[in-house]
Amino acid sequence: MNLYVFKSHKLLLMVLVFLASIPARALACSCSGPFPLGFMSSNGEIPSNAKGLLWQGDLRKDQYNAENLPFQILNAQGNKEPITFEVFSREQNFKLFLVKPSRGFIPGEKYTFTSEVGHFEKLMGMAEWNNLKAQKVEISVNQMAFNNPKHPYILDVGTLSEKKVYVPAGGSCGWEVATSAIPIDMVIPVKYRHFKDQLHYETWIDGNIRWYPAETLCDQFIPGSSWLNKKGSDLIYTNCNRWSAEYGIQPGKHTVEMRAYLPGTDVEIKSQVKEIDLSCPQNVNDE
Repeated sequence: MNLYVFKSHKLLLMVLVFLASIPARALACSCSGPFPLGFMSSNGEIPSNAKGLLWQGDLRKDQYNAENLPFQILNAQGNKEPITFEVFSREQNFKLFLVKPSRGFIPGEKYTFTSEVGHFEKLMGMAEWNNLKAQKVEISVNQMAFNNPKHPYILDVGTLSEKKVYVPAGGSCGWEVATSAIPIDMVIPVKYRHFKDQLHYETWIDGNIRWYPAETLCDQFIPGSSWLNKKGSDLIYTNCNRWSAEYGIQPGKHTVEMRAYLPGTDVEIKSQVKEIDLSCPQNVNDE
């Protein structure tokens, strides 16, 4: 075997070894989506002062008008309710709208929201991807209102531990890296806990950094939930691999806070501001 052939075979072997070392998730890198989320709520109860449900999708004027909308609201008798909708100002970049009955909700009544498009349940892991159908969300209006709290809600901060997470590696690919991570949860008072999934959540680091990491460049942002696709729960991490340290919070001490909103109202909930210390084990940090 001449030197050129030997080097070619050696290069091929190195490539094969490299590919074998890549996690399966990183081998197919084409993006699909983004998918219209539809209504961003699941079946359940809403407080009496709720104004509507959030809907994500494209409302282009050349496709829809007041008589031809991609969603509708039915009352308990199965009759269509007149609808109004408005842009949800907290997430103007994500085509997010507050859809509400023109006459408001009646406490004690039930309503069904339907959408021609909606992948919220699937992206949140609550339904299968096959056999896609129109979305239907059934809600009942509780007699209780959700009032602005007088004090911050408890923020439950877990223990620092080593976690493996994915960070972007181009397209839909993600590299698995070692991190030091801390779970957090906003503790909703028991009397309001059945409204938990109807709130819109945000996580803030150091008071001015909105925390929402991505596992790939194709990940779809789901406003109102964490990157774990959970409401009221999150995972904060620092990346312990120096070659990809730009993904994640810098090591060291930080403050963390969660905020939640009842869309369309002045209800604004803040958690306690807690200090966390994100540090990496020495043997991991040098990888």
